[in-house]
Amino acid sequence: MTGLLIVVLLSVAVLAWAVHLGLHVDPENAPSGSPAWQGPDAAALDAALTDHVQGIGDDPAPTRTAELDELAAHHAFDMATRNFDSETTPEGETLEARRTRLHPKLVGEIAQWQAVGDVDAAVADATRVLDGVLGAGAGDLLRASLDGPEVGEIGIGAAVERGRVGLCVVMMSRWATLDDTAPPPAHDGWTFRGELGRWTAAADLQARFRVADRPWSDAVTAEPEDQGATAPGDPDRFRVTVPVAPDATAVEVQFLRKGVHGRVRGA
Repeated sequence: MTGLLIVVLLSVAVLAWAVHLGLHVDPENAPSGSPAWQGPDAAALDAALTDHVQGIGDDPAPTRTAELDELAAHHAFDMATRNFDSETTPEGETLEARRTRLHPKLVGEIAQWQAVGDVDAAVADATRVLDGVLGAGAGDLLRASLDGPEVGEIGIGAAVERGRVGLCVVMMSRWATLDDTAPPPAHDGWTFRGELGRWTAAADLQARFRVADRPWSDAVTAEPEDQGATAPGDPDRFRVTVPVAPDATAVEVQFLRKGVHGRVRGA
């Protein structure tokens, strides 16, 4: 009982002391507002980079897509956090490997521009920070990467971590978007279906496969297909069947495109 009484008395004493301190706070020295942000805001930096990118290249400007935004944002944060400037991560993962892992339904060629720079915490203006990072040739490289009608889609990412800025622009010439990346095996092979990109006809799209480390098979040309269209004006659809045996394992399928649009230029 004595122990309980001591605990109660101590609690009352602590509460009284807290009230005493609260009643004697000097209003003139109390904070008058929220703390000021030091350095550029990542969202403002993203907006500044977006404005810069939209001023480059042909008309119409490339379409900004959520999938490529995700690839760019993740890589920008990774570079700023770990202070490296490369399309490939320190573990060796390439842009194409990241696209395959995160968005395997996207079919086409993909390229990336990236830059990393130190930032003065006293400079909060995102445009000034962007101009600093784009100096020393990085801006010219970005312009060259975006200059061409084959770049149809882009993703933009910006990150600020521990005094470093990471910027990333992912560019893509999308040939197609698959309905399913792992169609059920059938006696005649695997049949892929999907929507064609705006610069690709069914006759331009091909697929081939290989099992383990064996040579690639001959390429099979896609055919147009109406199945899956839900309304007039839907994107053109395709199907292509690669003759993979139903019991095959460790199969790799690769899509190719013919045509005049060429490759997305890498940074």
